Formats: sequence, structure tokens, C-alpha cells
Amino acid sequence: MLALAAVAATAATVAVAAPASAADQDNLCQSKELCLFWGSNYSGLYKDFYWNVRDFGNIRYPHYGVPGGGAGERVKNNAASAINWDYVTARVYYNENWTGPYDDVPPRGRRNLYHTWNDNASFRFLP
Repeated sequence: MLALAAVAATAATVAVAAPASAADQDNLCQSKELCLFWGSNYSGLYKDFYWNVRDFGNIRYPHYGVPGGGAGERVKNNAASAINWDYVTARVYYNENWTGPYDDVPPRGRRNLYHTWNDNASFRFLP
């Protein structure tokens, strides 16, 4: 019984001491993420992405954050600008599954979307 308690205590310690994973969709625009903004010139609410997305589907902007539009709206077909905090190019596509016209957001760069302005359905970091 004492050995079982020791194993449980060790497991609990390991679980607490484990390093934090990447902050996927924590609504903080930070390193290694693409942030899509509801408005032009990085205005309104934004959604952060740490991984490639084949279809924005029902992913929504948060109901809180910076003042401005977009609260609770779908990201799909509602992004007007982007900031890329990764070290590789992020490509925002017009269609699902990384197809159709696109806008490239350079590494550690930002831009208003042009080809995909309010018509965006997927994105990926380029290899």
C-alpha cells in the first residue's frame, strides 16, 4: 500500500512539473502563432492559431479582448488582417483544404489580407 501511495505521489508531481504546451487558441497573439483579425489594420477581435487549419468551419472569434467588432463571429470568411509570429510564411487560403487564391503573411510580419479579405477558409504554415 505504501508503494502504491509513493507511485501516485510521484505521478502527481510529474503531472504538475510537466512543461506547458504551446498556447493554442489562448487568445494571446504570441510566438509561433498566426493571428487573424476581424478588422483591417489589426482591429477588432482576433483568433490565434498554432497549427495548420484545413477548414475554419465553426471556429469563432472570442467574446472578449480588444474593443471592436467580431465578437462571437466565425473566423471563416471574416478575417481582414493577420500577424504572423512564426519564423516561416503563413498562407491564408480562399478555400478549404489549402486551395484557391491566397495571401502570404511573411515570417514575423503583418498585413491586411487582399485576395482573401473576408473570404478565407483555411491556412497553413509553409514548410
